[in-house]
Amino acid sequence: MKNILIVATSYKGGEKTHIDFLIKYLHSDFNFFLISSNLTSFFKIYKLIKDQKIDLIHCHGLKAAFFVRLLKLFCYCFAKKLPPLIVTIHGFHYARYKNFLKKMFFLYLERMFSKLQDFTIAVSEDDKELILKYRCADPQKIGVIVNGVDLTYQSGVPLEAEQELNDRKIDTEKDILIYGIGVLELVKGWSIVLKAAKEVCQKNDKVKFLIFGQGSLKQKMKQEIVTAGLQEKFFLMGKRNNMRDWLRLASMYVGASAYEAGLSFVMMEAMAERVPLIVSDGDGYSVIKDRREVYIFKRDDDQELARKILYLISDKEVQQQFKKHSWDLLCSKYDVKEMVAKTKQVYSKVV
Repeated sequence: MKNILIVATSYKGGEKTHIDFLIKYLHSDFNFFLISSNLTSFFKIYKLIKDQKIDLIHCHGLKAAFFVRLLKLFCYCFAKKLPPLIVTIHGFHYARYKNFLKKMFFLYLERMFSKLQDFTIAVSEDDKELILKYRCADPQKIGVIVNGVDLTYQSGVPLEAEQELNDRKIDTEKDILIYGIGVLELVKGWSIVLKAAKEVCQKNDKVKFLIFGQGSLKQKMKQEIVTAGLQEKFFLMGKRNNMRDWLRLASMYVGASAYEAGLSFVMMEAMAERVPLIVSDGDGYSVIKDRREVYIFKRDDDQELARKILYLISDKEVQQQFKKHSWDLLCSKYDVKEMVAKTKQVYSKVV
């Protein structure tokens, strides 16, 4: 079997889920080795390549790609050859930097370094268009492989979930649980969600907001929750490894991100658990712009978000329509087995 080295940027969140799926479904076809990328791992990667006779390197994320391509350039200088390189870009963030000089600097670097890879995988058509627009990949050596979700997964409510929610005086039978999932950072738009939550909770006493994730805004959000008087309505739940099981208790999912690289794993898992979604019209959501699968609100408009949450709570028929259409979308385009099969084809083509 061929030996494949997977180099991760962070091995967290959606990137981790993506990598775990590849290893789970392809371990009988390939031998996988996994390492995270940072300055200290630079020479560890090279040693691993030589010691394990690696046949193919697959980088996930721009940071991982930067380190491996730098290593490849270094090896060229000493007439040493590295195995073929595939790069999966989980969001082409360079093109969305607000600072013009920073944006141009990183795009220029990416344009130069991308010549050192043998194939580029984008996880959405939007990202592929941006990558080609800024000439950061060979048009003949780029493809789109969207994320996928396990449609056969049998979830179950974790025992600790019932106990923890009970301790927080949340009634899973009577309360309406609205989930928000993601890092506690500015790009996720939590301030919009919090403002909308205040209005929603004033009009419906049964609604509780549960926010899952960690990040630099945690302390600030705690203060804002107190200021808004939502200590018993808006809860920061921290990070959970079994998030899909927790989703079994959700009545609704909200997302106010400025940008997503297509459908995130969290969104797909919510759809798979038949949870209706309300998300912003942020960049990267072109796949759901027809508004049949999820409810869309204008980003930064907390009033519209509040209205749509209240409307969706009140109309069970509309909820069922969103659930049906989102499930149909998953079945048609986002089965993890298709994601894995397409990745396997790329492996076979490049090696």
